Amino acid sequence: SVGQEERSFCDEGKMCDDEVDPLTPEALKALRLAVSGKETGLEHHSDRSLARFLRAKKTVERAAENVKSYDAFRKEIGIEGVLEYEKVAETHALGFMLFDPATCYNKDGAVIVHGRPGKLQGKPTPEELQRMVFYVIDWLTISNEAAQTKGVMMIMDWTDMSLLKFNRKYPQMIAPMIQNVLPVRMKMIAHVNVPGFFSMIFALLKPLLSKKIRSRLKVLGAPENLLEFVDKEHLPLLLGGDVDLTLENNRLLIKAGPDHASKNVAGLQMTN
Repeated sequence: SVGQEERSFCDEGKMCDDEVDPLTPEALKALRLAVSGKETGLEHHSDRSLARFLRAKKTVERAAENVKSYDAFRKEIGIEGVLEYEKVAETHALGFMLFDPATCYNKDGAVIVHGRPGKLQGKPTPEELQRMVFYVIDWLTISNEAAQTKGVMMIMDWTDMSLLKFNRKYPQMIAPMIQNVLPVRMKMIAHVNVPGFFSMIFALLKPLLSKKIRSRLKVLGAPENLLEFVDKEHLPLLLGGDVDLTLENNRLLIKAGPDHASKNVAGLQMTN
């Protein structure tokens, strides 16, 4: 049966006005059965975790396939058990991906993730970068209701990016993971401050993406063009907005830190 926590989570789910939330107690029960062959589901996926797969894929059948792909991927890259907060904090300390769902979202309510490949410290291997992206998006989809219901807007800020920092395998390892593994509703991928060699990056990226995702790619040029999609008060300070995205000020990350690790929810220690 669906516990009180899961019932409350279903009732509170709110999709965009033109969508029907696929998250219902009946759908959760069917998904538990589909992924495990039993009504109790999988030990490492709570109903809160399964909710994101239903909301990303819309049907039980597609959600079940996504769960299997996700679990296989975690096993492949050696992520077992609880996804510790320190792993997320370490990623943010590198300055590559920043977000604060409490204040940073677009006009449709999609949570903004600010990617800054040009700010990477050192030159991580493709596997290390893939793991960084996985940690952040996985954490976001399990911990934030808006990321599940409204989706995610990725803003790729290419400031300070050079060919010396770029590895052709980066998009080859990250794009399929975001598209086929992570239960994320990617609503837009906006590129700003693009380098002169961006056409090469785009040529590498385009064949890896579905037609649907390709239609959501936008090369906007100057950061001020983001204001068509994001109000200034919800845009990162580094892109001309008002939100100071730092680890210290990221309220959601701090809330999910070790001091609040009283409960394991789908592999991430949090309180709700």
